[in-house]
Amino acid sequence: MVQKHEILLALADENGAARGGVWRITAKKTDFYLDCIRQDNGGIHLSVHGPNERFKNHRFHIKTDRRKAPQARDQGVYLEKALDKGVEVKGVKLAEEAYHVARLRWTWDLQRPRYRHAALSRVPLPKLEGAREGAHLDFQLGLNHAWDIDLIISYDKPYWMTDFYWSKPQQIGSYPPKIGPLTNEAGMYLTATSIYRSLITNPGPARPLLPRPKNDRDAVALTVGGLGEGKLKDICWWPDPIF
Repeated sequence: MVQKHEILLALADENGAARGGVWRITAKKTDFYLDCIRQDNGGIHLSVHGPNERFKNHRFHIKTDRRKAPQARDQGVYLEKALDKGVEVKGVKLAEEAYHVARLRWTWDLQRPRYRHAALSRVPLPKLEGAREGAHLDFQLGLNHAWDIDLIISYDKPYWMTDFYWSKPQQIGSYPPKIGPLTNEAGMYLTATSIYRSLITNPGPARPLLPRPKNDRDAVALTVGGLGEGKLKDICWWPDPIF
């Protein structure tokens, strides 16, 4: 059996093309890394460090890649300076040694005809084979709905989100809600739970969101993320690219 060390996630259209961000989760030694596969985001990623020679306990933080950030800034990309050293993400404790650390979100806007070209990813849909697993969701999202991926870090055994502490989610059609786990050398597990949510009852933090343009003409795709608000304040929130 092949040991999985990467999870890749993407929203696909009816032609098999990725729409919005394509996300990658990688297990490396005592760590996990979450990043959006784009050339212009300055290497922004969520690092999950397990206990090792640098950290007595685990540490979760959002950080830029010091090799990629200067070039991205030279190209006019705005990156918070605080991210160069890392901003801590505490995570929400769900059970003994289980933490909700991040949420990815793709909204129905990505599949709307008015954003037909702007929402297309510049990254090909990655192949899920060998050491890779994940999801290419080609389900048509309903009006004002989103596809969410909730990421959980746990010790000793994998933990998938089942007790949702701020909403009652729905499974997307027949698609299995559990993805993973990945494991690392620190005895940690990373799991992904796939959920269908209403944007009316679960709008998410307001800070990272911008008004949608009327059409493709003035739309620009961005990688946007940060800490949440309210019950989401201690997790890393990554909504879909904003136009």
